[in-house]
Amino acid sequence: MPAGVHPIYSSPTVDQSNNVLIGNGSDMDGVLYYLDGTTGDVIWTYPDPPQSQTGSSVDSLVGPFYNAPAVSGNTIYLSTMTYIYSINRLTGVENWRYYKAKCYYSSAIVDMNGNIFFTSIDARTSHGFLHSLSDQGTENWIYDTGDVGRLAAPTLGADGTIYVSSTANKIYALR
Repeated sequence: MPAGVHPIYSSPTVDQSNNVLIGNGSDMDGVLYYLDGTTGDVIWTYPDPPQSQTGSSVDSLVGPFYNAPAVSGNTIYLSTMTYIYSINRLTGVENWRYYKAKCYYSSAIVDMNGNIFFTSIDARTSHGFLHSLSDQGTENWIYDTGDVGRLAAPTLGADGTIYVSSTANKIYALR
């Protein structure tokens, strides 16, 4: 990582080219770094240039990053506290972003059909939700657990079942 960057709170992801994706940041800013897996050189950053250099407004902020990115083919799915981003893996250009007011997101996963799954907690009700988006960023569905509490990032079973655990001491299995 370049010197002088914010702390790293997320886990790295390694893509099919053996390159590394890692986000950093604090408060409401952050940068996604795409690094050469052999040399550690920066291939690109998102945003480019990093917002600490651009003086971005609150609406354009990316971070902070607490979640590991997901990779499916040439697309990266990045979740931050307020947005889910789809980013072109080869260019670092944003394809789309998803936003729901007052929700804070977990890491995302992608199934064999390109559907994206992630969880959130609603800041107003503290209910946990499981979300499904298409690879184009449109909502497939949202499942409200009805329980107060955070949900962990989802996991996919071999048969396509989505498993999610909750701080309400429950495990949800949806198909």
